[in-house]
Amino acid sequence: MKRRRSIFFQIVSIVILSSVLLLSFFSVYSMTLFSGNTVSLVDQSNRRTVEQLNNSVDTFYQQLVYIIIQLSSSFPLKEYLVNEPEDQFDYYQMQRGAADFLQSYNGFFNYADVDIILYGKNGCTYYTYESTLHLEETGLLEEAFILEAAKSRRSLGLDYFHAGFTDTTRDTSYLLMAKPLFDPYRENVYGLAVIMISESCFSDLFSNLHRDNSRFTVLTPEGRIFSDTDRSKIGTWDSGLLELAEAGGGRLVEYEGASSMPVAAHNSYFDLWIVQTTDYSVISDTVRAAIFSQLAFSVLVLLAVVLLLVLAIRRITRPIQQLAAAMRGITRHGALQKPPELGPSGCAETADLEEAFSAMFDELERYIGNLLAEQNARRAAELSALQAQINPHFMQNTLSGIRHLSAAGRRDDVLASVSALSGILRMTISDVRECIPLGDELGLLDDYFKIQRMRYGDGIRLTTHVDERCLSVPVPKLLLQPLAENAIFHGFSGNTPRGSITVYGALQNGVLHMEVIDNGAGIAPETLEHILEKKTDNRTGMSHIGISNVHERIRLIYGPEYGLEIVSRLGEGTQVLVRIPVTGGKEVPPHGTPDQTAGGG
Repeated sequence: MKRRRSIFFQIVSIVILSSVLLLSFFSVYSMTLFSGNTVSLVDQSNRRTVEQLNNSVDTFYQQLVYIIIQLSSSFPLKEYLVNEPEDQFDYYQMQRGAADFLQSYNGFFNYADVDIILYGKNGCTYYTYESTLHLEETGLLEEAFILEAAKSRRSLGLDYFHAGFTDTTRDTSYLLMAKPLFDPYRENVYGLAVIMISESCFSDLFSNLHRDNSRFTVLTPEGRIFSDTDRSKIGTWDSGLLELAEAGGGRLVEYEGASSMPVAAHNSYFDLWIVQTTDYSVISDTVRAAIFSQLAFSVLVLLAVVLLLVLAIRRITRPIQQLAAAMRGITRHGALQKPPELGPSGCAETADLEEAFSAMFDELERYIGNLLAEQNARRAAELSALQAQINPHFMQNTLSGIRHLSAAGRRDDVLASVSALSGILRMTISDVRECIPLGDELGLLDDYFKIQRMRYGDGIRLTTHVDERCLSVPVPKLLLQPLAENAIFHGFSGNTPRGSITVYGALQNGVLHMEVIDNGAGIAPETLEHILEKKTDNRTGMSHIGISNVHERIRLIYGPEYGLEIVSRLGEGTQVLVRIPVTGGKEVPPHGTPDQTAGGG
């Protein structure tokens, strides 16, 4: 019958379970709501940041367009790029006029790290802050974005990754803008303006916005990184980030092995993607820490409330538990004790129960005492019957072996066998103990094998491997001898049987584990199925009373969960496993050594 929980346990369980469910619900709800709001707030903040960056890039573009318009309308520049100089002095004068005009834009160029290249139809070239540049030698005029810009006087040609033209700028990535210089009065193109925009122009825009958990990236339409807060990424290709940018962001995604929140804006002027990726794990850790702090405070408050409730429930239910404990005691051996007075803390119902229980207690005590005495007498009788049953069985087989020695005229062997048998009988008959130390049991087994060795010679070998700690463990008398005897008479055939029997012993988790293994003929499956039953196999004439006797005695002494387990295969041998609990009785000095050999050893 399933045991019912106490009233105290049930009430407290309901209180705790309700509190835990309530706390869990609000915790999950709070975390979900807080996390959702956090994602939304971070997304909105990032969108405003990226939009601000995009507007800054738009303003930067408009400034560049303004510069180009001013360049197109400048008479000194037009004169420098159209007229043919009469001599070298005239050329320097024209170049000086162009430089004076561009001087007003030097402040802008220094701040934004922008260089300008002018090329006229007369072949003259001007390169900001550098010596005269021979543009034809650079191959720039034949590049695709220059040729594309030349097709239409109103369009701009863009080239995203281009090295500089001097030694100081050759290792720097530039975005190049090409614009034909158009004379609206004569309606002809008189030159070309190329604006070189350093990568630093973009990185400076988001340098003040950079945070440890955020990364800003400027991507080309092909997925190449033009600018990045992570300088090692510049110039690399990232198609995954381009896909996230084109998808628009606004959700948590897996990027580079982490949970990230991407937000992107497309700048139509430069045809670039501005992307901000935020490592959400940093934010989630901060949010989680705040939530856990709040939950920890809530748990402390809840524990205080539950503790007060438990104390109150305990005061109400304790008298009932005391009475229930006393009632349970009458069903346990040695636990039959009259309960103490419950005192004034009990309620009226518990007082009535106590009075009724006290009235029945005397009668129940007499009944249980008689029942326990009867059970003990029955158990002692069953053990005595089993012990009496195994002794004749052992004596029959042993005396049969001595008779064979006597018939063979082996007088010395008969005397040695009788001496060994005397030692066995002295331990089994004179010693009235039900259990003996395992070391003594191994001694009995060794005496038994001395008898068998006299009969069969060294054909059967006994080897023991027993942990020394096991030698003082009490075990039922004649535990191992019937198992070895069964192996000899049923496992090894012929008049001169040959084989080996090995005994192992070890302690594990308070249980003695032993194995008796032989390499004999094995046991047929149909015999093995019933071998632990008290019956004889009429087809083979073999009796396994010794094995079943040992099994029954172990179960009777220690309980049905202990006993023997037999594993066997025909032609391969038999393994008998024995499990006996360590009862914690008085320690007995160990006998022998943990690894000893008998029977030809």
